[in-house]
Amino acid sequence: MNDLKRARAERGWSQSRLIAAMEAEARRMQRSIAEPSSLKTQLSRWENGHHTPDAFYQELLERVYGKPAHQLGFGGDDTLGLEVGSTWEQCADSAVELWSGDMERRTFLQSVAVASTAFSTPVLTALIADPASSVTRSSGSRTVGEDDIAFIRDVTGQLSKLDNKHGGGHVRRAALSLLDDEVAPLLRSGKFTDATGRELLSAAAELTQLVGWMSHDMGGHGVAQRYLIQALGLARSAGDTALVAELLCAMSQQSTYVSDPQAADLARAARSVAERRGHISLVAESRIMEAHAHARAGASADCAVSLHEADIALDKADRSDEPHWIKYFDHAYVAAKFGHCFRELGDHRNAIKFAEQSLDMDGTYVRGQAFNLTLLAHSQANAGDVASACVTGREAVAIAAKLRSTRAVAYLRDLRASLDYADATADVKEFDQLLEPVLAA
Repeated sequence: MNDLKRARAERGWSQSRLIAAMEAEARRMQRSIAEPSSLKTQLSRWENGHHTPDAFYQELLERVYGKPAHQLGFGGDDTLGLEVGSTWEQCADSAVELWSGDMERRTFLQSVAVASTAFSTPVLTALIADPASSVTRSSGSRTVGEDDIAFIRDVTGQLSKLDNKHGGGHVRRAALSLLDDEVAPLLRSGKFTDATGRELLSAAAELTQLVGWMSHDMGGHGVAQRYLIQALGLARSAGDTALVAELLCAMSQQSTYVSDPQAADLARAARSVAERRGHISLVAESRIMEAHAHARAGASADCAVSLHEADIALDKADRSDEPHWIKYFDHAYVAAKFGHCFRELGDHRNAIKFAEQSLDMDGTYVRGQAFNLTLLAHSQANAGDVASACVTGREAVAIAAKLRSTRAVAYLRDLRASLDYADATADVKEFDQLLEPVLAA
């Protein structure tokens, strides 16, 4: 018997009696809770140790039982967001728990480390499990409709634009608030048909992925990992296979960034899903992610094969009928990824060529412009062209200074390290004068 179940047994309460006490306490807090039938299911999961209550329900149970959280057996940050359920309800509960826990803990972004094997089980589930047979709730406090879904998608699109323009540090809290304040109540106690329920899960997955990327942009890689896991669970439950493939690509990209050796396997998993469902542009993206993973590992032959296969897929892809969220996957993005691969492998000529091509880009991707300029400067520095590297680097610094992006600063640090061999030159000294305030900030 776990601590939470023991606390109820000590009171001699049934689950119905506990729910009545929770409803009364919630009214005193001027908050609402899930419908009794839904809450009974959640209580069983909490008391059997299958899930952990989110921050609101933890506080509510503390008040009802008059005991601190640790005496009720609530877990800490270590496992929050690392698991997803087998049903859509469990996946929704897991996601809501992560959003609420993140919202309540101001230090969550900095306090959670990357878990080396965390992607394994969610990815395997996404590959072999069928989507939910029905995503329906026949009773609830509010009927969810098309307008609710449109609102979530519209605001997600606006937040994505702000993220690209200003960096994740400026808008992450706003995106998290949308999840916790607007999306969570719909998932927890909304009433919806199967079609609307799938759209709700898919929209929630997109926004969860966006918060994951914002977390990644701010250097919170452990938190980003958890958001990608939860987004994958939501997308899989919704039956949104395109988004499942996209999320597997995202997991591969993050794993490459943190030098996780499973990055290539994650890209292959993405390709498997995309090929089965005929998402050709996502096949191309997965091939590019696989190539980058190989390049980071120094496997030049494998990288060349993956890049070649990416080119073939891109030639076949029909870009006219794609999900709205993949519009970033354009010529400039592909060129930048090719440039990263060649830079990793020490092919300076091709790295510079593709980095230059990547600058022919949509001007709304301000942070991406900083990244691509830094890629070009880094490649120029590696090729021994110090003067050009510093000129390009100054452009990158000017943009990065306006962003709140830990990644942008990290790339600039790497660029500066690549110029160590030319410390004494006037070009590098001038570059340092612009760079140092950005690094210090």
